[in-house]
Order: sequence, then C-alpha cells, then structure tokens
Amino acid sequence: MARVERERVEEVKRTLLKKKKTTSRRKEALDRLHKAIKENPEASQKELAKMLGFSEAWLSKLLRNV
Repeated sequence: MARVERERVEEVKRTLLKKKKTTSRRKEALDRLHKAIKENPEASQKELAKMLGFSEAWLSKLLRNV
C-alpha cells in the first residue's frame, strides 16, 4: 500500500515539474510576442509568427490566452 502511495506522489511531482517547464516557455514566448507587437503594431499574425519563428497556430493560441 505504501509503495502505491509513493508512486502516486512521484507522479504528481513529475506532472508539476512538466507544467512549470511549459509555463516558462509560454512566458518567454509571450514576452517576445509583446515586444514584437510593440515594435510592429501594423504586422499581421502571419508576419508576427514568421518574425518570431513561431507557427501560426502557436501564435494564435498565445493571443487567445492573453
């Protein structure tokens, strides 16, 4: 029984670490996106994605979650 509980705790820790990593990636991407928008206010989503090296889908997702 204790082994099962330890495994569950380890799984939760791994999940939290993964989320933290994704969050920092998203934060960095948002920072870069805000800077690009500020410098190029007339740029389309497609142009911004190309400038930043993002896919258009990722850029769209970032913009939806802002």
